[in-house]
Amino acid sequence: MACYKLKYLKCYSRICNTNYWSGFAPKCVADCEQPTAIVNGSFSLSKGTSLGSTATYQCQAGFQLANGASSRVCDERSQWNGTHPVCEIIECGQPFDVQNGSYNFSSGIQYGSVATASCNAGYETNDSAKIVCGGDGNWNGSLPDCVPVDCGSAQSIEHGTVAFTGTSFKHTATYNCMPGFELVGPNLIECNQSAEWEPYVPRCQGTCLYSIRK
Repeated sequence: MACYKLKYLKCYSRICNTNYWSGFAPKCVADCEQPTAIVNGSFSLSKGTSLGSTATYQCQAGFQLANGASSRVCDERSQWNGTHPVCEIIECGQPFDVQNGSYNFSSGIQYGSVATASCNAGYETNDSAKIVCGGDGNWNGSLPDCVPVDCGSAQSIEHGTVAFTGTSFKHTATYNCMPGFELVGPNLIECNQSAEWEPYVPRCQGTCLYSIRK
């Protein structure tokens, strides 16, 4: 007796004695052999490779099952039913746009990738500039925010006044001199992308009045 794609159960041969066969009739039972290994994952068997055994699959952290079921059963044909699953890497999708900046990705939008915020000229991050794609498909960490650089208060000058529209990028400061003094230099300076006032702070210089006598 031979089994096709099956295996014998215990008795493999019998001897013809007087009016009877020794032992008992063998049976062919299903045997599915070990399932194919799953890349970036593993499986467990409920009853080895015998008929009715269930192969349950799971993926490593950062991966998820795709193209198949999470479990397969050894059937009467000695085959694992269903489709062999695949573990594919998890993706987080595009993060929210960072205003006045952009992201640089270490490895796209997949699990483990680090997205680093890069701010436009004249802006800087006011928090952590990095977020990480997690195993749950979400970006972990505080979303960065690009804010204007701040030049601080422009320098005051003797015998003059200064008025600000603000102290951050592209804001201006206007200078005026008191009566009897004149301004030497620009009356308007601007906070630049390097957080410096440009072109430079002016000064107030006294004016001379001459009387002419005959």
